[in-house]
Amino acid sequence: MPKKKSTVKSEFFQNSKVNIPDKMATKRRQACPNTVLHLWDAIAYIKQQKQIPNFERLSAYMKRVYNLNPTDLERQLNFAVSDGLIVVKKSLGCKGSKVGIEQDGYRIPEEVKVRN
Repeated sequence: MPKKKSTVKSEFFQNSKVNIPDKMATKRRQACPNTVLHLWDAIAYIKQQKQIPNFERLSAYMKRVYNLNPTDLERQLNFAVSDGLIVVKKSLGCKGSKVGIEQDGYRIPEEVKVRN
């Protein structure tokens, strides 16, 4: 005979006036914190040069400075975007050889969402 799951909360929460659900859902960030800081540094560096921080430029910078290969960079970049730590924005090139070409530009969000 299978055991029945108890829906009774611990004694501490039974006497508490706070309404706490039985199952609290938490989600952890997927991106590595150090890599996100490196990505923010790379985006700021590329923006300082008045360029769109696309994947090719980020990849070159991260390879040169932090020795991170493009496949790991792509994975960490996707994790950072899904966590809301980096924002993807379609940008239209207006200088040099990228004139009129639409690119995915990465940006640092103005406010980072806080997760509990």
